[in-house]
Amino acid sequence: LTTAVALDQPDSVQLILNNQVNGLSAAARQSLIEKTMLMAAKEDSATALSRLLDLGLPADFNHDGMTLQSVAVASGSSRVQALLASQ
Repeated sequence: LTTAVALDQPDSVQLILNNQVNGLSAAARQSLIEKTMLMAAKEDSATALSRLLDLGLPADFNHDGMTLQSVAVASGSSRVQALLASQ
């Protein structure tokens, strides 16, 4: 999953994430999804993040004090910042 996010491969991210969340509790599933989205923000993987947002996942969460916007800004992820600004 980490490699798929870093390479900004939305199909792979979606497939791997779907497989990894299968069977998890709702809380564990939400945590994994949020961590994946934050990783995409850090890696400036706007295409992968856009896919997750297009699937209806929220962009306005706070995970351990981190938001998509705060991670994107701290990481200098300009493509993700532009994506979030267009939401």
